[in-house]
Amino acid sequence: MKKIHASLIVLCLVLSFPIILDKAYAANGTLVYVDPMTVLDVPVGETFTINASVADVVELSTWQVQLLFNSTVLSCTDTIYPPDNILAGHGTVTTVTPIIDNTGGSVKLGATLMGTNNATGSGTMCQIVFEVLAIGESDLEFSPYGGATYLINVNGEDISATTQDGFFTNLPTPYHDLAVTDLSLSDHYPKQNDSVLISVQVLNNGTVAETFNVSVFYGSSLIETRTVADLGSGAYTTLDFNWDTTGVPLGSYTIKAEADTVPLETNVANNIMTTNVNVISPTALPTDLNGDGEVDMRDVGEVAKAFGAYEGHPRWNPAADIDVDGVVTMRDICIVCRDFGKISA
Repeated sequence: MKKIHASLIVLCLVLSFPIILDKAYAANGTLVYVDPMTVLDVPVGETFTINASVADVVELSTWQVQLLFNSTVLSCTDTIYPPDNILAGHGTVTTVTPIIDNTGGSVKLGATLMGTNNATGSGTMCQIVFEVLAIGESDLEFSPYGGATYLINVNGEDISATTQDGFFTNLPTPYHDLAVTDLSLSDHYPKQNDSVLISVQVLNNGTVAETFNVSVFYGSSLIETRTVADLGSGAYTTLDFNWDTTGVPLGSYTIKAEADTVPLETNVANNIMTTNVNVISPTALPTDLNGDGEVDMRDVGEVAKAFGAYEGHPRWNPAADIDVDGVVTMRDICIVCRDFGKISA
């Protein structure tokens, strides 16, 4: 009897799963999502179709979707406004001719109801057909740029909604992929004999744990190699390297961080990341930001470009913070301008 009772509980949970899922959507408000969320193992040369759908929307009058994809792996071959789409049966529907960009990897389309008609509920907005061009993977991402994906209600107001992207892959498993995801320097304009902290972040984007080396170079010269042991699938690690610039000739260099190619790894383009650094004279004026021996308009331009920046800001340049107060202000610009034309020994 207990076994029968347990079986009935499981059966009820299975049968109620779609209802539970709908409630999950509703609890989070309106949701715009790719259905199915994950597409697996479609061979090269074949096609598959995804739905761009909406759940729990109120008084929907107009929608637009822009979906981004990896154009080296997928090609958009068709779009469909299905007869049972979310706006169907609620009045006259006007649709637009889709814009398909198989070079940049995007498809944009939309529809609207005429007059004050609107739709409430859940359903499919459109269907998008893709052909598989190559072995690989692709996000199926609602464009976050410039409000390219949106819903509008009967009053012409934006409807707040969250988005749930999709994903395609036909990569064989297990899948091996290492990626250098960040490369940062404590100083991009170190004086000769200074020590520079180089931080490298590495991601195991594959499906199995990996052991590998990470090397950092200036130009073609090796700074250091470090070993990462058993980095799990989906895990990150950050390695710190100290670069002693004693004896390094003055000039501009490319700093390169490189993760080893592990066996069976095919996507190796993301194993390397680079940035630039200028090693300047130990006696260079602080206002000679690029260390070329003279305070000129290049230096004025550098400090002006960093105006308003502070540590952690995307335009932060510690060399531009001449008075070392933690932010680049007009005081720093004035100091550089004051030294304009000076020769930096």
